[in-house]
Amino acid sequence: MTILVSDDGLWGLLQSDENDQLDFKSASLLTNPDGQSRYKIAKHITGFANHRGGEIVFGVNDEGEPEGADLIEEECLSTISEISADWCSPSIDFRHDFFSESRGDLSEGSILVLKIYQKRNPPPVAITENSEGKIQKREYRIRSGESTRLVSDGELLSLFQDEHDLEIEKSHNFWYTHGNRLETPKLDFQPGYYYKFSDILQTISENRDSILEAIERETDNEETEYLHIVLFERISCLSILRDLFSISWDRLLDQIKTIEDDRSVSSDYDFVTISSDDILMGDNDDPVVNEFPSEFCDLIEEAEATSTEDKDQGLPIPDGAEIKVTDDFRGIEITMDGEFSIFVNTRPRMTTVGLPPNHPEAGENPHAPLLLTDGGEPGINNDFISHQVDIKIEAEFMYPSQSYDNYVVAQEYAEHLYQKLSRGYNWEEFIENIPNRKFYDIEEKLEDIEDKIDNISE
Repeated sequence: MTILVSDDGLWGLLQSDENDQLDFKSASLLTNPDGQSRYKIAKHITGFANHRGGEIVFGVNDEGEPEGADLIEEECLSTISEISADWCSPSIDFRHDFFSESRGDLSEGSILVLKIYQKRNPPPVAITENSEGKIQKREYRIRSGESTRLVSDGELLSLFQDEHDLEIEKSHNFWYTHGNRLETPKLDFQPGYYYKFSDILQTISENRDSILEAIERETDNEETEYLHIVLFERISCLSILRDLFSISWDRLLDQIKTIEDDRSVSSDYDFVTISSDDILMGDNDDPVVNEFPSEFCDLIEEAEATSTEDKDQGLPIPDGAEIKVTDDFRGIEITMDGEFSIFVNTRPRMTTVGLPPNHPEAGENPHAPLLLTDGGEPGINNDFISHQVDIKIEAEFMYPSQSYDNYVVAQEYAEHLYQKLSRGYNWEEFIENIPNRKFYDIEEKLEDIEDKIDNISE
């Protein structure tokens, strides 16, 4: 006989599938609270407390269907409180909701929803075995997916730490300069990554006009500077992909081996290399990229790293993961189901006329807003357009659905990708390490003095 549920909140909860924050349990665990039943309840509430918290619904079968059992609210709470105090150390923080036929919540029987709060600070919660008032044994469990399991050695160590970084978000910015016709600037000083962009610009320069026309049609904006901004977003994405595909296989694996040794973990990731042919493209048929003289992924191939003899060239990635270019061609996603997701994207922060600030060849007025370009501006080299771009990496890890060992290695993998990009596109480091910067500044001042002397002479 089908039992009807009238309460909307309870109905919605019962329509969900069991997961790492929801479990369905029979009422018999509370109506017959013998030692085995109490252990089972302690096992699940400690598992939720050591994860992200969650809800246990008593009075339903494994599919979330009400059993029609009659639970007595006060007796259930007394049993749970006893289990928390006698079987768990530290005790569990919880609250509850009670639904019954008498309250009009369902057509027969009753249901208790136990809400367990996450234990946010060490120590974690253990199932304890006591003798003569002393704890003789501790058992640590954690919720993972649809089940509650024993923790591994690495997980146990991590539970005694203050917190887990299940998300990473890091960013930095850089500058790049090109000419009005997308030509490479001829400067005495320029960071190494300028050559990466210059190579891409040179490759697509033959289709410059058709590319800018495509952007104009797509954006309904004919301002040259704006067209360059939109184009540069695609170029930045392409350049980052090229860098990711030039990661040193040996350096990555050495770094992962070091972190495994230091943290006493051993992941089951099998790293393989993928080629540019394995990149999944966005769903949108981008009219701008379609005007490139070569296929988007073909422009990456020449930058793919030469790896160890028994590995193919390409991006090192855990077997089973995939890489995708986002629909707007501004970002890259590296994902592995049930393990992690890593998102790298670029966003223009500022576009100016002239050279970037602090560049030794910028002159008195290093940059000015695009709105000031009409007719030219004194002190600005109007042949140059400079872009300041943010590179941002966001990563999310599925621990404890993934193993602790995999979590540690996935963190290191994301960090390695970010360090590769932050080293490769670092404007501040370039400015700080310009060779003979002081001599260059002195030379500039001497030239200014000579110009002033010449003006006085005239």
